[in-house]
Amino acid sequence: MARKIVTIAPPTPNGDLHLGHISGPYMAADVYARVRRLRGDDVVLLCYADDYQSYLARKARELNVERFALGRENGTKIAETLRMIDIELDWFHQAGHNDYFRRAVTQFYTAARDSGNVVSKASRIPYFPAFDMYGYEAFGRGDCNHCGASSDASQCEDCAHAPDVTKMENIRCTLGPSEVEWRTVEREYLRLDAFRGFLRSLYETKALRPHLRAYLEEVLALPDLDWAVTRPHEYGIELDEPGQPNVHTWFSGIAGYFATFCEWADRQGKPELIDAWLKDRDTGLVHFLGFDCSFSHAIAYPVLLSLVDGFQRDVQIYTNRFLKLEGEDFSTSRGHAIWVRDILKTHPADAVRTYLALNSPEEAVCNFSMAEFSAWYETAFNGKLNRLRDTLFNANQKQAFIAIAACDRAAFNTLLRDWRHAGSEGAFSMRRLARVCASVLDLAADAAVHRAADARMLLAAYAVLSSPIHPAWSSALMQRIGLEQSVAAEWLDAALAAASSEPLVLEAA
Repeated sequence: MARKIVTIAPPTPNGDLHLGHISGPYMAADVYARVRRLRGDDVVLLCYADDYQSYLARKARELNVERFALGRENGTKIAETLRMIDIELDWFHQAGHNDYFRRAVTQFYTAARDSGNVVSKASRIPYFPAFDMYGYEAFGRGDCNHCGASSDASQCEDCAHAPDVTKMENIRCTLGPSEVEWRTVEREYLRLDAFRGFLRSLYETKALRPHLRAYLEEVLALPDLDWAVTRPHEYGIELDEPGQPNVHTWFSGIAGYFATFCEWADRQGKPELIDAWLKDRDTGLVHFLGFDCSFSHAIAYPVLLSLVDGFQRDVQIYTNRFLKLEGEDFSTSRGHAIWVRDILKTHPADAVRTYLALNSPEEAVCNFSMAEFSAWYETAFNGKLNRLRDTLFNANQKQAFIAIAACDRAAFNTLLRDWRHAGSEGAFSMRRLARVCASVLDLAADAAVHRAADARMLLAAYAVLSSPIHPAWSSALMQRIGLEQSVAAEWLDAALAAASSEPLVLEAA
């Protein structure tokens, strides 16, 4: 049994979650955690609210409310929304004024500074006198000097690079019209240049999604990797030691995950888990994040981990691209969004989860169409899936699950092998898992025409294989047929062990 700490990139608590959020790291991390638990691993799934994000400060300014109060309110909403769509976190951490968070950030900053890898340099920053505001991130935008897309000066959503604000064009204030003054400030930088060899060695043989590997090769070829960790005159995290600077929220991400784990362990009454897990090199650290967070998670955080004595240094990273809505970007400011709570008023969480998994933007931008989803729901989920369940298993009919072992059809065994591959470390793909399960359902539907016994076996197997994707539906069917979770897990282990190791290569949809 392996140990895994699975993290979801922290949401900015300036509002609730829409489908664009859920389709990325939230759903994928939850499905991954469920798959690994089904295979017997010990998993802790964590997330925290990014209460020190300047986008939260900007929203609080717009609403004329205190930013941490707004963060707590929206953080509570976000945690509730995740529960509503069956994303089962072990712990959701509110970072604002949280001692666990401050201590963890201090620990990582101190380790980096004491190693000699934090240096001070003069830096020119745009200042907007009309609002007495600096343009580090949420309060200023311009054209990314790497790709030309509109971006703040922190991390570009299009190319994922950390822009050089002095090379960005068309710098402007997001609060309104203002002149732009360039002011020189003293900032601290993490010397990432010294870790190019370490990072190349880390990723040389690691399984990565193609767009992340290409990105890493591009970044590591840049002439200057030094990364600013402080933002004078802007929002940041106050550290424990007097005289230490405020560090910005992107620096604190890896500390946030560790703070969340520590708080979870203490709340379980098991503080000994902190050292037992965090200082065990066999504990897997698995990050799920949007592609735009690649620089912090794939470049900066492994370096920071390497500078803290005793901590696990190896990571697995799963990035995703983005989901569009009716062909356009999700935009809360323009009201172009479908909120998770709203769609759950008319459709069950399992249906939303399944559709998002089938159309996950893992390696390419995907689109969500409400009309297409509604048609799929009526024909595939509410129609085919539920109708097949009700036809094969009425309220008084049970099927011995052990009979599935007698189902030796080559097509089913091939799909079992592919399910194992899609759920494996390094090759994990929620989209592929969902499509493999859909193929198992097709087998059950075909068998139902003339071979009801085989169809029942296949649908019971489908319930087990698809349980990470639509847990409530699978749990209900397993209860109906008297199938205990432990028995299902035993069957799955035996079936996968007996299968060939060569996965089926499905055609791209």
